[in-house]
Amino acid sequence: MKRLATLALVLLAQTGCLSQFTSRLDRANDHLDYIRGELARGNAQLADSNERLRQMERHMEDMRQKMATMERFMKRFGAGTDAEAP
Repeated sequence: MKRLATLALVLLAQTGCLSQFTSRLDRANDHLDYIRGELARGNAQLADSNERLRQMERHMEDMRQKMATMERFMKRFGAGTDAEAP
């Protein structure tokens, strides 16, 4: 029975009856390869964006610390108090 099915499949393949089906599969595989490439490119961009975000967060934390130091310094000398208001 398996031999008969295999023989029938071989005969159909040789006559071109499966060419429409196989061409559709080939197109679907090509499309999937394209989508896979797009996903890989998107993943790379996402990784790059995540790294830039981490850098910006570090920079913001550094600036916050510098501003806190400056604020403490200015409070020592009375800057930023109501005494300066006209």
